[in-house]
Amino acid sequence: MEFDKSSRRRFLKAGMAALTGVGGGMLLQFASCEQKQKSERFNYSIEDYVNAIIEIESSGNERAERYERHLNDYSYGLGQLLTKTAKNLEVRYGDLPRLGESREEIRENLFNPNVNRQYAQRLFEEELDFYKNTFLAVAAYNAGHFAPRNARCQEQLNDLYGTNLNKDGLFGEKSKEILKKFQEDYELEVDGRFGEQSYEKLQEVWQEKNSRKENQRGIIPQNRMTPRHVEKFKMVLERLKK
Repeated sequence: MEFDKSSRRRFLKAGMAALTGVGGGMLLQFASCEQKQKSERFNYSIEDYVNAIIEIESSGNERAERYERHLNDYSYGLGQLLTKTAKNLEVRYGDLPRLGESREEIRENLFNPNVNRQYAQRLFEEELDFYKNTFLAVAAYNAGHFAPRNARCQEQLNDLYGTNLNKDGLFGEKSKEILKKFQEDYELEVDGRFGEQSYEKLQEVWQEKNSRKENQRGIIPQNRMTPRHVEKFKMVLERLKK
């Protein structure tokens, strides 16, 4: 079948309209996102990512130690792993080195650079698998597993209710108040908590009202530390690339 120039232009225009219409725009955004991730992973190895995390977390200091007052816990070693986080990983992954039971045993084992690196890599791999985005994975490593997702939920609640919640990933009283309103509006259990049912309903409602927009799983939490942390990570990666 042959087309003259005019017919060819109409054909191409129709094809692009199909791609960029309802649902089609999502296809292009998804393809763009997938391409970006593939490119990112081709440029850097998991070792590069872990090296960058180590540099921004501890500057390569094997015996770095910090008390996290807001968590009442200590972070240790190259990857600045919290005791509770490391012990949780130990329970779930039998192939990781054992950390011991006493605080001193755990501390000394996490000061071991080989041990710490294995735990830091496993934690980052988990976050990368969950968020499918390198920088969101770094944000989660820094701020906590659900922080990027919670920040995104705050953004979605702002979209739905015209509010101005801080997108910091922390559900304070204002965030809980709006979440309770959402739960009440959609006949969910009103507890101000983001359980699975509330989370899934929020995604459904937001997507229905924003059908042409990409629904990201998370965003960088807008707190005092995490955006700067992610920017440092980017700078280290760029340096590794040179």
